[in-house]
Amino acid sequence: MLKQKMALLLAAAMLAGAVSGCSNSQQGGEVSADSGASAQSEGSSQAENQEHVTIKFVGYANSAAGFEARAEEFMSQRSDIKVEVQGIPANSWGELMQAISVNIAGGDVPDIADIASEGQRSFAASGIIIPIDEYLERDKEEMKETLDEIDPALMETMKYDGKTYCLPTVWNNILLYYNKNVLERFNIPEPESGWTIDDFIEICQTVTSENDGTNDVYGYAFGNAYFNTIVPWMIVSGGNVLNDDWTESRLTDPDTLAGVQLLYDFVYKYNISPKIDAGVADLDLFVQDKLAFMSAGMWQVNALKNADFPVDDYDVVDLPIVKEDKAVIGVGGAPIFAASEHQDAAWEFAKFLSSKDFQDTFIVEDGWSIPAVKSAADTLAAKDFAPAHADLFYASAQKGVMVPAPQEYGAIESVLLREFGAAMANMKTMEEAMAAAEEEINAEIAKRG
Repeated sequence: MLKQKMALLLAAAMLAGAVSGCSNSQQGGEVSADSGASAQSEGSSQAENQEHVTIKFVGYANSAAGFEARAEEFMSQRSDIKVEVQGIPANSWGELMQAISVNIAGGDVPDIADIASEGQRSFAASGIIIPIDEYLERDKEEMKETLDEIDPALMETMKYDGKTYCLPTVWNNILLYYNKNVLERFNIPEPESGWTIDDFIEICQTVTSENDGTNDVYGYAFGNAYFNTIVPWMIVSGGNVLNDDWTESRLTDPDTLAGVQLLYDFVYKYNISPKIDAGVADLDLFVQDKLAFMSAGMWQVNALKNADFPVDDYDVVDLPIVKEDKAVIGVGGAPIFAASEHQDAAWEFAKFLSSKDFQDTFIVEDGWSIPAVKSAADTLAAKDFAPAHADLFYASAQKGVMVPAPQEYGAIESVLLREFGAAMANMKTMEEAMAAAEEEINAEIAKRG
């Protein structure tokens, strides 16, 4: 009965919700959350009465190997719970949310999933995942060492409407990677945190001005990306996509406009960046010593390692201050689905993924994301494949601003990328583009009721 109820809920609302931004009302979310609580008790009794329980864990297909390794490690410690990993092909969090929603509506219900900030709020608002506050209270003594090691700012991102929906597992921010070889070629000192936008532009212009007009080397390259590009520069400029409670667009706010206009000016005024449709990838330019700066999260550490780019040839630094010294953050978690029949078993896997013991010994073996547990992050930052200032990754939690990801995230991202792209292609001014995006985004938010 519960599966049928959830399928109807998803078919009516969620198929559009994650991608087109048509969300359920708060009342609908509360009803579903109550159903999830009922399922929790039902799932608990089933899990307790079965010698072996199989749970399904879903996430990005291109991360399936990593998920499989995590599942194997868990199962080596818990022979009573089997974890089946299902990788879903998707190019964005919006696509992943849509695919999961379609699967649930068709009766293919996961128990637990790897979902970042960009999807958690949508599923929580629709009642598709359950709050875990009762689990946290029950297991607080067991989890004390782990919870003491997780920055409170990260835990806060896991909350919606006063309830906690998952534990942080890993997270990411955006820093600037700089190529030491390029800077040394032009006798430029390495930048330090607290530097300004004027410092950044001066360095980038120095790098690009001595190439006989051919721009063999660029100061900074970026793509049309929500988390990697647009939001970080809005935030350091004092703006953001939405207001603090994510109920209204801020795209026409002067500070927000200043952030995206700056990106336009990098290309057309300062001539330090290639056009976003130029067909050049920042990582490719960087490893060829043709780029001074690129913006990325910790995943680029692993990408550079895989590209055999020497760790001593690059480092990381905070984005330059335009108006505010802040950093965008996005946090991953493993929420439990309301329609799951094995919620207790799913909770055991969720606890494992965030546990200090697991993160200290397993998550630190690669550089794809920042561990939620501070000791693990410190261990990772000290690895020989990590740059000298890798400690800046975890430190940014203290000044982190959650990437705007309400239940309309899919629509907001799509609209903003379309309009930003139009402005960068000189099809309209940045002011016109942001005004158009704001009108559409506010209309989507208004559908909450």
